[in-house]
Amino acid sequence: MDHILHLENPAARWDDASPLGCGSLGAMVYGGDGTETISLSEESIWSSNPPFDGDPEFRAKIERLRDLFRGGDISSLDDDAQRLLGDSMRVIASCEYAGAVTVAASLAGETADYFRDHDLTEGVLRVGYEYDGFTCSVNVTTESQS
Repeated sequence: MDHILHLENPAARWDDASPLGCGSLGAMVYGGDGTETISLSEESIWSSNPPFDGDPEFRAKIERLRDLFRGGDISSLDDDAQRLLGDSMRVIASCEYAGAVTVAASLAGETADYFRDHDLTEGVLRVGYEYDGFTCSVNVTTESQS
C-alpha cells in the first residue's frame, strides 16, 4: 500500500516544511523556486542536561509501531503507541537544531509544476519542478547507521 503525500505548493518556511526522520537523525525540508533547505536535528543534541537515556527497548517499540503502520492496520495505532511507549513520552526533551544545508540552482527563468512527494512508508521526500523543459528534483532521506 502506498502512503505518498503529494503536495503541489512549496514550503516557503520551516513551519510548512516536510519532516523526515529515522529516530536518531531528523530533517525539515522547505524552500521552492530552485532552492531547498534541509534543517537538521540529531539525537545527541538535546535541550536538557544530561540527555534522556530513555527506555532501552524504545527503539524496538518504535519499530513495532512502524511495522503496524506499514502493515496498514492503523485503527488501533494510538492505543498501541500508548501501550508500548507509556510514560516514556513525558520525559523526552526536545532535540535541538544541528545545522542546515541549502541546495540552490541558478535559474535564469521561472519554474513550473512544483511538487513535493513525501513517501511516508519509506521516509523519502522527492522535491521537484519543471525548468526549461527539464524536470529538476532532489531526493531527501534520513537513514540510521545502527
